[in-house]
Amino acid sequence: MNNIAALPIPEDIRIVVPNDFTLMTPYILLEQQDWFEDEIRFLRETIPSGKNVIDIGANYGTYTMTLARKVGSSGKVLAFEPTASTAACLRQSIELNHASNVELIQAGLSNRSGSATFYTSKNGELNSLSPSPGMKQETIRLTTLDETMEKYGWPEIDFIKLDAENEEIRIIEGGVRTLSQNDPLVMFELKSPEGIHYELINAFEQRGYHPYRLVPETDFLIPYNASHPTDGYWINLFCCKDSRAERLEAEDILSRNMPSPEKAPAEDYLHVVKELKIIWERSGSRYERTARLAALAKQAEEIRTRGASIEELAASSRIFLAFGERQKAIDEALKLIRKIGEGAQTNPAFPLLSPSPDMPPCRPSDPQLAWLYAAAFSLLIHARSFSSFYTGKDDLSLIEVIEKNGFMTESLARRKYLIEKRFSQNRDASGSK
Repeated sequence: MNNIAALPIPEDIRIVVPNDFTLMTPYILLEQQDWFEDEIRFLRETIPSGKNVIDIGANYGTYTMTLARKVGSSGKVLAFEPTASTAACLRQSIELNHASNVELIQAGLSNRSGSATFYTSKNGELNSLSPSPGMKQETIRLTTLDETMEKYGWPEIDFIKLDAENEEIRIIEGGVRTLSQNDPLVMFELKSPEGIHYELINAFEQRGYHPYRLVPETDFLIPYNASHPTDGYWINLFCCKDSRAERLEAEDILSRNMPSPEKAPAEDYLHVVKELKIIWERSGSRYERTARLAALAKQAEEIRTRGASIEELAASSRIFLAFGERQKAIDEALKLIRKIGEGAQTNPAFPLLSPSPDMPPCRPSDPQLAWLYAAAFSLLIHARSFSSFYTGKDDLSLIEVIEKNGFMTESLARRKYLIEKRFSQNRDASGSK
């Protein structure tokens, strides 16, 4: 088979990866036809043309190529990828997508220049300066963010993606001048192998960069409070100075305060359905939609403390997922499945909402309970793990329940096919059977 494959993602982009779909990136791109993080969709919606952006830890370039397409010919992208084989694929992606606005720097960033031993695995996403059992070694070039910016002399940096496998603090130390003289929006990993990256959050805070999290349904950033419970599925945070936050507020991308509706929402189920419809139809500003969703999430939280109908459980699952609280969405979906199993019935007077965005609306000809059951399983499949790459065969039994009930979707069919193909040991990432 060929050694590489070019896999499509949105914006008519193709990402060059090893032609082995048992590896993380090829598998996920085949499964989801995109990268799995909500943040990449947020950036597609909010990064305008003409901006200068930096991708630190570019890997195979899903973010690099997406950012290059968004900033256009009047913008610039610097992509740092130290590993030779991964950088070679990214270089081919740049050529394939005619991304002349991207400059690939085959080096790692740190707090010093020179060289270092880099530890690599077959999944390039896990490459790191920190040794781990079973990893290979490669000597890479090191530089600093300050040295790079002095060389390129950009008048302004608008956005930085920072994904450097526990090297982030040293990268900040090597970019003190750059971060002081500029006010970019920065995206960084929330978690390290030891847990929440509190020391990284603090390092940014000390430099005037305040943290925000993404509300995925509305593509809007709200304040992150480290003292509040953190959803176990959050991967990335954003941070920026107040000067950048003020501009992003004017662009309806961020709020420095938690959005709240002008008046308290009614508590009845039909009002919840009406509010969700407004959000889904994108009526009003991002701030207004986020405020509505925040109010619904607060209401759903109150519903969790009492007995809820199956319609309320379905709606609460969808609300929590939309607000970025996956674990709560999963919990409500499990309650819904149990309640249906115990014989609960739907209320004919109430419209049914799918817990899962992947499940089409219930048609008049569909058996309502069977449809709702399948939709709840669909949420579990999509929410409990970012990809079936991480769950192995575990999703197959759930997918088969949905298929048996006649509610199979295209995304579930791709998952089923890839799981079966993966365990048949056919490694070709071209998608051929």
